[in-house]
Amino acid sequence: MSLLPAICRPAKPVLRAGSCVFCYFRASQPVRRYAVPRGYAVRKAVQSRKTPQELRIDTDKRNRSAFFRLMKMEALLPLGPLQADELIDDFLAAHKDRVDPATNVRQLAKKYKRLVGDITYIAIPLLQVPDVKNPNARLPPSQHPMIASRLLLALSAAKDSLATLQILAAVYHSSNDGIRPARDIARLFSAAEVNECKEMMEKLAEEGDTAAMTLHGQFLERAGQTGPAKYWYERAVEKCDTTFDPKYPHPMALPREQPWIALADLMLSENTPEARAKAKAALEKGALEIGDPLAYYKLASFENGMTPNWHTYMNKAAASGHLEATYKLGHYYMDVNADPASFLNNSQLKKALKFATSWRPGSVQTLAKEWFRIAASGGHKPAMMELAEMSKSEGDEEGAKNWLRNITGPPRAGHTEEWPKLVEEASRRLAGLRIARPKPA
Repeated sequence: MSLLPAICRPAKPVLRAGSCVFCYFRASQPVRRYAVPRGYAVRKAVQSRKTPQELRIDTDKRNRSAFFRLMKMEALLPLGPLQADELIDDFLAAHKDRVDPATNVRQLAKKYKRLVGDITYIAIPLLQVPDVKNPNARLPPSQHPMIASRLLLALSAAKDSLATLQILAAVYHSSNDGIRPARDIARLFSAAEVNECKEMMEKLAEEGDTAAMTLHGQFLERAGQTGPAKYWYERAVEKCDTTFDPKYPHPMALPREQPWIALADLMLSENTPEARAKAKAALEKGALEIGDPLAYYKLASFENGMTPNWHTYMNKAAASGHLEATYKLGHYYMDVNADPASFLNNSQLKKALKFATSWRPGSVQTLAKEWFRIAASGGHKPAMMELAEMSKSEGDEEGAKNWLRNITGPPRAGHTEEWPKLVEEASRRLAGLRIARPKPA
């Protein structure tokens, strides 16, 4: 039994001793509540005289400064937050004076002793600065998208590949890929500006930029020109750099397709043995030489689940964070758990599965569950449904309901719902569980 109440109770009367006459007198005096610093009223008066546009500029500066500080902490900003802000002010001033855009960014790179490409690492995050503002203030829209779009166009004119591809990737993905940020970015550019960027992309492709080659091929393929698209994909696969740079492209840049993936998909669409062989060769380069998780995942489709190669490729993809690979591995281990003999008859597979099958009873099912959990933690809703089924079979009704609730949650920010039918099914099951719940006595 705790002694704390016994100690605290006798202390209360001591703390409530009667107030002296000075305290009574002080209590009768008027108190100036909510006192503020003397300069506060002056600042508020000055602020109230600002136009909505001036207030918007101040709000943007505060939001940008806070966002840049976070970016610098993550080592994703090439300059300090104050310097990056000064660079933006310098760019806008020169832009207002109608300085040639390419000249403008080259001069800024020289002034701040950076490469032109480093400025792209400021422009791309600008597109993501959150617009935090006073809900009672009627302010015009944030200027960050406009500033970022002008910066990207200037950088593209200065032949920066990342800026050019950021603009065109937004245009490419805005039509039917369901990437909401791409649509928002694409709207910032006119048709004439997009055409100028496409001309720059073609120049970069001719000069050997493999990312430009790949995106150029994607635009050609979408236009039905599969022959020229194949040519650019093959050139990109031949010339691609096998080294991995974790800081390029910028983590906030729009997704880009690797040339071996684009070439393999195009070849597989032809559905001939020769095209299939070319697709496999492209994927082998992406997987075995470069270590691309998606290449490993697609390469596994050339094997079946009873071969050691399938097991190796799918594990490589899953270990690198490919969600569909982790989901398939979960099913794979569920199959092993259901019929271990058919898998363990293969001596090579037996060696690969030994760590799981010889540990303890039920270890294979536990491993399957862990792979499903990894997929679910990345937002993979079919994996969540598997976990709901497993929880239900184990008698964990609350766990099953939690997974079903997760399925009915919204998709990832900026993306459309990938599994709408699964969301409907989870909603129906949740409704059925609520109806079936007995009423308390």
